[in-house]
Amino acid sequence: MGEFSTVQLRVQTIAMLKELRKKEKASSYDDIISHLVRKKAAPKSMRGSLQKYFKSREEALKGLRDEHDRY
Repeated sequence: MGEFSTVQLRVQTIAMLKELRKKEKASSYDDIISHLVRKKAAPKSMRGSLQKYFKSREEALKGLRDEHDRY
């Protein structure tokens, strides 16, 4: 197994970790903390971010190239 360390946590934080551990059916607090860190570190998807500017993909792509640029 790997190396271990002791971390001091507030009582409220421990209670939240216990609840999350039950909810996620995790085998350890390390699993929960690792999951939370990976989730937070993952890049946020930009999918759909232009929806507030354009109604459709065609509208977003319209005019990106001039007619004389096409082959």
